[in-house]
Amino acid sequence: MDKIHVTLAIHWEGRHLDGVEYLASARARLLPGVPVTHFVSSAYFARGGNIETIVEAMLPAFESNDEVALHVPAWRSVRGAAHEPGRTVVVGEDPELIVEYPGITSQIDRGYTLPISGHDKPTIESFIVTSKLLLRPLLSELLVRRKLVVERMLRGIRAGHGMASDMFLAAACNAGFAYDASGMDSVWARAAGQRAEADAERGVEMFAPLWNDWARLWGPQEQADPYFSNRGAWIGTRGAGINANTQPFFIAHCGSSRLLELPLNGGVVPPTNPEHIAELLSNSLESPPGVSRTLSLAIRQETAEGCLDALLDIEAFRASRIHWTTNVDLLVDLLGEPPVSEPIGVRDRPLQALREQMAQGNLASSVAVAPAGPPPGRAVPSVVVPAIQVPLLKT
Repeated sequence: MDKIHVTLAIHWEGRHLDGVEYLASARARLLPGVPVTHFVSSAYFARGGNIETIVEAMLPAFESNDEVALHVPAWRSVRGAAHEPGRTVVVGEDPELIVEYPGITSQIDRGYTLPISGHDKPTIESFIVTSKLLLRPLLSELLVRRKLVVERMLRGIRAGHGMASDMFLAAACNAGFAYDASGMDSVWARAAGQRAEADAERGVEMFAPLWNDWARLWGPQEQADPYFSNRGAWIGTRGAGINANTQPFFIAHCGSSRLLELPLNGGVVPPTNPEHIAELLSNSLESPPGVSRTLSLAIRQETAEGCLDALLDIEAFRASRIHWTTNVDLLVDLLGEPPVSEPIGVRDRPLQALREQMAQGNLASSVAVAPAGPPPGRAVPSVVVPAIQVPLLKT
């Protein structure tokens, strides 16, 4: 029987850690054994504070069969970028936002509403490299305490707000990522933007610029504006653009490696609603014999309590053809093997040292990360966490 591959991603966008306790309990109650892909912003670890406390606050939401990927909103705390885009993804100027969660003092950060693709190439590359370094403490703890495997760490990337131009995608490919998951349903976005502009009473008109940007960046028209440069998506979809039926395709090349696009064809809940996803799922289940389909969904960790129950109440998710998977496992299933051949900067990739130490059975420890209560007579491996230099915040 042909499978309907369903991936569920959780977007950790970097402002706070609300919703973690709910996610932990809801997964045990609603999604027992179902793996999810976590796209995590490194901003959580770029603001000083107690890193161990921050990690402890995040850990309950992760399980051993999960995947951890990189989310790249343009928080100033991550990069301290002097160059900033002249536009935001919402109406108005980029606001100063209060950020607070366990392990840090309440503080102000900016840059969240600035599109990462609006930055110049060196800044985008710096965001990616710095983010990979900042996530090391979380990855190390997940490796040892949650038993996540290295092969499910930092294989995927997603641009903040889904705004991944050709420049961002090229930087992701050069940084060794195997797939991008920024692509949005441009047909839905165009309709949503038009509705928001026409009906101010709905209270969502401030997001109309973002949805209109999605419609341009991921739509069927090739864009000349570098901010919207989309030749990779245009070629990969043969000029059709991304919609709810778009399946994975290659979107960028770097040397001998290719970057796969796993489009978020089901959307993020909210603004996408469960009724829309139920319709998409029903259409997938009615596909002809011999046709396998992929449906990718996402929620945000802070809004999980308001939408996860409603999402999983969709009866079609209980069909025998539904196969829950992570993005990286889907990638391996589609391609037969991981497409990354360590082409660029392999010695500098954040988890390469861990791979080598694990292969040699030699994991010396400089950080107390081992779980409590090891079996008698068995040494518990732990991981060397390299020192991290947090970039200065330019004001």
